[in-house]
Amino acid sequence: MTPPDPTDKPILQRVLTDRRSPLRQLIAQSEQLAALQKQVYRFIPAELHPQVLVAGIKEHCLLLITHSGAWAAKLRQLQGGMLRNIQQQLPELQVRGIQIKVRPQSRPRKPVRQANRLSQDNAELLLQEAEHTEHEGLKRVLRRLASHTRQPD
Repeated sequence: MTPPDPTDKPILQRVLTDRRSPLRQLIAQSEQLAALQKQVYRFIPAELHPQVLVAGIKEHCLLLITHSGAWAAKLRQLQGGMLRNIQQQLPELQVRGIQIKVRPQSRPRKPVRQANRLSQDNAELLLQEAEHTEHEGLKRVLRRLASHTRQPD
């Protein structure tokens, strides 16, 4: 077995330093987007920062994403002033418009409720009670409830 060559870079380091690497391109794009978001946040009130994601600039249009219509409405109120400030203070971005989109956050689905099953003993007690009850509606309900028994193991 030949010893490792000390001049051979680890694979990950080679992938990260190769400008043609898709991973390196993705990291560079992510860094550019983070820098853009930091610049744009200067023109958005601080209370909106957690609610707004700067998605990028496409065809000279700055795309902002928020998770609710209420926050989108607030951004639209501020849109004209934000655009003027960005155009004046960041002319290199060449932004001519701002587009605001709502992307609702996905909520975890509620677990399906499993019906509790009665033991055979409890079902028999309900049936006995139904036999001694004079009210017909209550009898029907007790019998139906007694039918929800657990299957024997």
